[in-house]
Formats: sequence, structure tokens, C-alpha cells
Amino acid sequence: MAFFVGKIGVSVVLNYIYTTYYPDTSTSDIHKYFNDALALFESIHVSVIDYLKILLGIDMNDPRIVEYLGNTNYWTRQYEYGFFTDNQTIIRVNMLVMLVSGKLLSVHYLFADFVSLFSFFLIYKAFAKLFKAKYILLFFIFLMPSSLLWTAGPLKESIVMLGLGLLSWGMVNTALNRSWKSIVSVVGGIILLLGIKIYVLVALVPAFVAYFANEKFPKRQAWFWYATIYGVGTVIIGICDFGLHQIPLFESFASKRSDFINTAIVENAGSYIAIGKIEPTVWDFISETPRALWNALALPYIWSIQSLMHSVSALESLLFFVLLALMIFFYKQPRNEQKNFIWFCIAFSLVLVWIIGITTPVVGAIVRYKMPCFPFLYTTFALLIDWDKIILRFKRKQI
Repeated sequence: MAFFVGKIGVSVVLNYIYTTYYPDTSTSDIHKYFNDALALFESIHVSVIDYLKILLGIDMNDPRIVEYLGNTNYWTRQYEYGFFTDNQTIIRVNMLVMLVSGKLLSVHYLFADFVSLFSFFLIYKAFAKLFKAKYILLFFIFLMPSSLLWTAGPLKESIVMLGLGLLSWGMVNTALNRSWKSIVSVVGGIILLLGIKIYVLVALVPAFVAYFANEKFPKRQAWFWYATIYGVGTVIIGICDFGLHQIPLFESFASKRSDFINTAIVENAGSYIAIGKIEPTVWDFISETPRALWNALALPYIWSIQSLMHSVSALESLLFFVLLALMIFFYKQPRNEQKNFIWFCIAFSLVLVWIIGITTPVVGAIVRYKMPCFPFLYTTFALLIDWDKIILRFKRKQI
């Protein structure tokens, strides 16, 4: 209950930020999706069938449906890349919630709070089956500032975390004790991520496959299957993309980066970083990888803080390097049953931050986009640290 009350408080802060930062609230993510949902929800007063068609994506070329869509501003995006989903899922979620919300935005905030809290609980349960460090889990899963903030309103991040929570809980439970609930949870998580943020699913799939390969053939070292799956996957994608031109993954990334740069320059984004455009070639992506990972993991810097929001994000980036250093100097060997899940978390997180670093030239966007990996990456590092050894070292220095 205390967590939920806290989430409501963070929702008030998020609403204040959006109404202050956006004098014209119709341009903020929360309000533009909500307003488009309002426009489409009016279809229910004309025909319930029309409402259901829009909600389920059925017969979208029907002239009546097209007329409804003409009343929206953000149903379609200026740029489409195949691997980067549009805004339609979050608009549909708002349409669904309006059945019980009375069209009150505050109720949509409460819905997002409940969904995100449930999502973090599922991730916590997945970790708790393998790790006993209760307070570490609680802090890094529930209380990271960016995680609290960006899931406290009707934004895409709340649905992303629900997809990750369902998939994580279902994946661990399917591996330990297969049941219909865990299988449904995995399938539900995949469907949600497919509909809201495909690039998160792109980062997740190889780690997911490697996790189950490890569970199926546990005699191998945990890292073996991750190295094999990622190595083979990279070769296959390279052949399909550059050789057969069938899966334009890297072309999509390069186009996304180029269009994001153009948009940031036109809109004079305050936290724009000049990363330059790249060509969809193997060498360009290889050479750009170190900078992409660094930008996604390290930005914003402590010395470049310009606001309270920047300070929170900078401290989170600093925390990553503090945990990494502590893990190196006070490393705790994980148990065999923990290793597979640790590799899963690290593999998923690193691919996700690589995609974000490759495509995103705005620090503010980087901070928000990488939030879904926080419960996995930071918690894993924290669980690989021997905190008892650190406490003992500190006590010896005091003596």
C-alpha cells in the first residue's frame, strides 16, 4: 500500500513537470495520446462496433473508421521504420481505460500507477525466486527515480514494464516449474512488447532464446549459449540484411538515427548531442558501437547538470559506474542456479542500451528510453557485490 501511495505522489510530480515544461499541454506525450483517445472514444456513442473495430484494429480502411482517425493528430507518426512502433497502442489503452475513467485524466494516472506497480512486483518475484537480498531487490526494482517517474503516468513506459514483468516472471517460472500460467504470462509479455516497443523485443529475443537453451542444456557454461546465440544471430542478421536485403534492421537503425537528428535540430532540443549520421554498413555500426554504449550508459554527466531532472539522471548514470567498480573489487560468485538469469539480464540490457545509443542523439530521450533495463542491469550488478565484505572493510578502517 505504501508503494502505491508513493506512486500517486510521483504521479503528481510528473503531472506538474508536464504542465510546467509544456505550456501547450497538447504537445506533451501524456496529453496528446489522451486527446487522440478522446477523439476516437466518441465513436462508441455512434456505434459500439466502430469503437471495437478501432480498439482491435479490425477493418481500419472502412470509410467510417478513416473518418474517426481524421480527428486525431498522433495516430500515425511522421517516420515509420518497421522496428519502431507507432503511438497506436498507448492510444488504444487510453480508449479502453475510458470505459471506466469517465474521461478523467487523473484516473488514467492511477491506472498507470497500478499497472507499473504490478509490473515491478512481477520482476521482483522473478528475482526473488533466485536471490535472497530482499532490500537490494526492493530498492533497485521499485525505487529507482527514473523508473518511478516515467511509469507514473499514461505513457508507453508503463506498458513496456508490464510486458517485461509478465515475460520475466513467466520465463523464470516456466524454467523452474512449467505451468499454463507461466506460459500465458510469457506469451502476454511478448504480445505487449510487440505492440508498444518492438525494439525492446528485438533486444529481448536473443537473451530469451539463450536463457531457455541454458535451461534445456545445463551442462554447458552459462556464457556459452549467450555467446553462441548472439554470434549466430549476428551472422544471420548480417547475411539477411547486407547480403539478401530481406531484413533491413541496420537500415532501420540508420534511418531512425538520421530522422531523430533532423528532428532534434529543427526543434532545437536542449540536450542534443552531435553524434552524426551513419551509413547502414557493417563497419559504420562496429565503429560506432563504443560511443553508442558510452552515451547510453554514461550520459548525462554530473558536470553538465542543468536542472533537477538532469541531476537525478546524472546520479543514476554515476551509480552504474559505482556499482561496476564495487563489483570488480568486491565480487561475489553467484550460485549455479543464478548464473543463467544474470547473463539474461546483462545481455538484454546491453543490447537495449546499444540500440538506444545508436539511434538517439538527445540525452533527455536516452534517459527515458533506457529506463526499462534499470531493474535488470542495476539489480544484477548489486547482487554480484559482496556487501558483507564491504561492511567488514569499513568497520576495520573505523577501528
